[in-house]
Amino acid sequence: MPDTIRSPLPSAAKQGAQPGNQNARKHGLYSHLLPAAVAEEMEALIRVYDLKEEIALVRLHIRSLLAAQAPGEAVMEAIELLSRLVSTNHRLYNR
Repeated sequence: MPDTIRSPLPSAAKQGAQPGNQNARKHGLYSHLLPAAVAEEMEALIRVYDLKEEIALVRLHIRSLLAAQAPGEAVMEAIELLSRLVSTNHRLYNR
C-alpha cells in the first residue's frame, strides 16, 4: 500500500469553471429564450455591469423595440426600466 494519498484531480486542474467554459451561456437562466446570435451579442454587453444580465437583456429588448418600430410607450417603459437598473447598479456597486 503506498504511503501517499492521491488527489482525485490532476495537480494541474483547478477547481471551478475552466477558461473558455460556456456553461453559463448554454445553461443559464435565459439561455433557452435567446438565439445564438443574440446570446453572443449579450455576452459583449455583459462585461460592463454587475447587474449585467438584466441590463443587457433590457438593452437588447430596447433595440428590438426600436427595430420593430414599437409604440413609444413600450420603448419609454423599457428605457425607464433600464434607467432604474443602471441607477441601482451604481448605488450597489458604486460604478
